[in-house]
Amino acid sequence: MYEALRKGASVETLSAKTHIKKYFIEQMKDLVGLEERILQYKKKKMPDELLAQAKKDGFADKYLAQILGKEEEAIRKQRQALGVTEAWEAVPVSGVENAAYYFSTYNAPDQVPTSQKPKVMVLGGGPNRIGQGIELGRRRWLGRGKTHGFGKFVRRPEGGAGQQHGSKRLQGGTDRGRCVDARETQFARAWTP
Repeated sequence: MYEALRKGASVETLSAKTHIKKYFIEQMKDLVGLEERILQYKKKKMPDELLAQAKKDGFADKYLAQILGKEEEAIRKQRQALGVTEAWEAVPVSGVENAAYYFSTYNAPDQVPTSQKPKVMVLGGGPNRIGQGIELGRRRWLGRGKTHGFGKFVRRPEGGAGQQHGSKRLQGGTDRGRCVDARETQFARAWTP
């Protein structure tokens, strides 16, 4: 669809053929227009305000370097010199206190405090989206006994729909067997095999 817009297809035609709402196609058309403006600076230095806008609209340094015929490091250095760096935002996890999923953005100030505590980074977490409810799969993995010393196992009633921890009931799946306590569940959000 991106290429069709670039080649002049109308929003109305694409909406009629794909049944995608016009609003979303118009958003894509805006990105095509921005990329066309960026391409005017092939082999030249892109203006700072255009680079900042490209980052806010989701263009990766690598992609910008590719379409401009430049080194990725040159794009990155120019961006960083402008103070355009990713910020992190938290999305609270439903039913769990003091736990969140994080995503990076160029459209907001950094809202995630940092500390000197040891951290775990999940690489290749898969195609999960925020709010998709991936806790179930992590609980199943942890329920196989890989707790790495984080608390104790608690037995869930057969066919139970979640785990018990104090007076709070954490929503989850109906897998059978053992489940981990809340400390392990929070660890699981940072560690996925």
